[in-house]
Amino acid sequence: MLYAYLIVLQLFMAYWIFHQKHAVRTLHTYTHRHSLTTAIAINAWIVVFVTQMIFGPIFPFNIGLASIYAGLTIYTLGVGLAFWARHSIGTNWGLPLEHNIRIQKNLVTSGAYKLSRNPIYVAELLMLLGFELATQSWLVLLIVPFFIFNAWKIRKEEVYLRTYFGKKYEAYRERTRRFI
Repeated sequence: MLYAYLIVLQLFMAYWIFHQKHAVRTLHTYTHRHSLTTAIAINAWIVVFVTQMIFGPIFPFNIGLASIYAGLTIYTLGVGLAFWARHSIGTNWGLPLEHNIRIQKNLVTSGAYKLSRNPIYVAELLMLLGFELATQSWLVLLIVPFFIFNAWKIRKEEVYLRTYFGKKYEAYRERTRRFI
């Protein structure tokens, strides 16, 4: 039951990948290394997910049903937040650290972006935490390096957003939290 539920929810990845093709393409790419490290992190997470779906939890622990239900709830919140954030950003969605000011003219500050400047990253963290709790795997500790990696990406993206949106971004940054 648990795995069937997680597989269905993981279909959102297919949605995400499909919509990636519709992301705004920019005139230039600033950091190929940034895109590469992001791709490596996402693919590593997919490998861990698939491995645990086939063979069961990696480094399992057993603390009872509370962990499973808490994990499923957190994972579901993460998936919901990811969909909401993707919907909120609409046509302004593009690849990280790339921006085409002629197409992406608006700084998105509504919807999920009213609660957090980085709801997609928050959603990723919730999904990782929830999945590993639900499968009762010690890999739940991966949340720490994943958080550090996301914080590094966010700092780079914030510099980039300040360049394009200036005072408008600074005002948004002052009234909206980085995470939640």
